[in-house]
Amino acid sequence: PMPLDAITGRPDAMVAIDLSESDDFSAVTMGMYDSARNNFHFHTSYFFPEGALSGHPNERMYRVWAEKGYLRLTAGAVIDYREIVDYVLYLNSRVRILGIGYDPWKSQEVINMLGAAGARNVLTGVRQTYGNFTAPVESFEHGVKTGHIFINDNPINYYCFGNAVLDSDKLENCKPIKRKQTQKIDGVITKLMCLRLFMDALR
Repeated sequence: PMPLDAITGRPDAMVAIDLSESDDFSAVTMGMYDSARNNFHFHTSYFFPEGALSGHPNERMYRVWAEKGYLRLTAGAVIDYREIVDYVLYLNSRVRILGIGYDPWKSQEVINMLGAAGARNVLTGVRQTYGNFTAPVESFEHGVKTGHIFINDNPINYYCFGNAVLDSDKLENCKPIKRKQTQKIDGVITKLMCLRLFMDALR
């Protein structure tokens, strides 16, 4: 359990966004680093357009998640980016956001909205390359094995990790990919993007 309203003192944090391209869920992860204990805490929220539920292959599962508060439904048949922007601004009231990571290839509308809301100086494109994910993957694995990684208790996190497998390129760089093209791993990607932001900031 990681209630956002229980966070006090506005600790430093990173945020990463992975947006769906059409009618599936988007993920927003907020990551905090506890330097005293060398712990990372990741809280991921998921958004889905309510109008796209009917007839979706995962409709039953998504409706259960939504009813239990694990999946945030937005109005309309496609993701309402304003709700994601409002959520990031809410996060900034609980933590001090040092960086907002995004995929440069598919985030322009949200990035423009966040920039207009005053976040322009903390927006950072995170390239979705194998080389860019290798160090975060290794750090995440090490943190899990040593008990220094914590994630919020949301079944969609488990779903995303269950769908992810590590793939390597010819240079032995690694990155999570989907077991099947129809599956979702957004929550895994955004947590690693947060780690990438922390690494770049601590250089």
